[in-house]
Amino acid sequence: MKDRVHSWSELVNELRLQFQPPDYNEKLFREIRQRTQGKDESIGIYLAVIMNMFKRLSTPVTESVKLKIVLQNMLPYYQEHLSLIDVKSLDHLLELGRKLEARKITIDSYTPPPKSKNNLVEPDLAYVDISPSSRTGNNFNVAEIRASTSSEPLSNRRCWNCNGTDHLASRCTKPLRRHCFTNRRCWNCNGTDHLASRCTKPLRRHCFTCGRADVTRFTCPNCKPRHQGNGSGRR
Repeated sequence: MKDRVHSWSELVNELRLQFQPPDYNEKLFREIRQRTQGKDESIGIYLAVIMNMFKRLSTPVTESVKLKIVLQNMLPYYQEHLSLIDVKSLDHLLELGRKLEARKITIDSYTPPPKSKNNLVEPDLAYVDISPSSRTGNNFNVAEIRASTSSEPLSNRRCWNCNGTDHLASRCTKPLRRHCFTNRRCWNCNGTDHLASRCTKPLRRHCFTCGRADVTRFTCPNCKPRHQGNGSGRR
């Protein structure tokens, strides 16, 4: 053996021939092709493991073959976002993968806006869900949404559920009035096939207290004297 070995690399090759199975390279290359990225495995760790496996092959593998195998075995999230990018090398892949990894962490940590307006400094600027499912479950109509984003003081607004003046319907603690569901009439256009929350007509002026058409709460003959009396009492 001393006559055949004159360097460290020759010694390594000799030891491989002596102790490794004859089909070692074929088996290892098959393992490399089957070695996909783990769900919780970072892109840096995965590439380091794959490159270490390639180094253990006695027959060198080209960069293009390595890149092709790695791209096919990465997590679907990375494959999806890299499919339209011309990845030049494994170093380029590592750079892009780390950027996607950071973005994925941001996406996974996303939280939707708070549903409750309690304890908010500016409750009138809170997010209001106007999707069909939320309207069906809570019956928060267009009037409620517009009232919540109005600059009018809260003391001048009224809850359509209990008619209280110290809160909006979104904060009402009283049981939801049944006629809100059974009386299928739109107060905006007077149609009977939908509620105002789904009305496509332009918003009609009306009194939010009694529902009188073509007036506001401050010009309504039914409600205006009440406000004027309260105002004069405060003065």
